[in-house]
Amino acid sequence: MNIKPIYLACLLLSACANQQVFTSSCSEDSHAHNWVESVESQDWARMTALLAPAATYDDPTVVHFGQDAIALEGREAVVEFFRKSSEEVGARNIDYEITRCFESGGITVLTMTLSIDVSGDYWNINKESINLTGEGTTVVTNRPEGIVAVVDYFDYAGMLTQLERFRSQYGEAQGSDSTP
Repeated sequence: MNIKPIYLACLLLSACANQQVFTSSCSEDSHAHNWVESVESQDWARMTALLAPAATYDDPTVVHFGQDAIALEGREAVVEFFRKSSEEVGARNIDYEITRCFESGGITVLTMTLSIDVSGDYWNINKESINLTGEGTTVVTNRPEGIVAVVDYFDYAGMLTQLERFRSQYGEAQGSDSTP
C-alpha cells in the first residue's frame, strides 16, 4: 500500500475540516477584514468595537525607525495608539490592498501593500504631503469576545529609503526638529 496518497488525502481533509482558506482577500465579514477597514477609515469607534477588552497590539519591526518595538495591552491603549499615531503623522488616504489572506482556527494572516499620504513636515521633508508605500504582513487573532491580538510586520526599511529620496528631492522642512 502506498502511504503518500493517503497522507495527502488526510492533509487535504484536515485543511477542509479546519476551514483553511487561501484567497486574495479575506471574507468581507471577517474580523481581520473589518480591522483593516477600521485602520483605513480611521474609524476609532469601529476599531474599539472589534477589539476584545484585553486585546494586544505588537509591531517588532518598527525598530527600523530607531525606536523600541511596540507592545501594547488593552483595547483603549491600542485604539489610542492608532488614533494618536494617525493624527501625528497627518495620515490620510490610507489604502491597504490585501494580496493574500490565510484564515484558520481564529487566526488570519494578511499579506498587504500599503499606500498612505502623510505630512511631509512630520518626516522632516519640505513638502506638504508625501505618499509612502510599503509591504507587510499582519496577523489577527480572533476569539468569541473579539480580536485578542494584532501583530504587524512591515518593511519599514523600504519606507526609510523612500523618505531619504523625498528629502533629497524636496529638501528638509524648515524649522523641523524631528527626523523619525
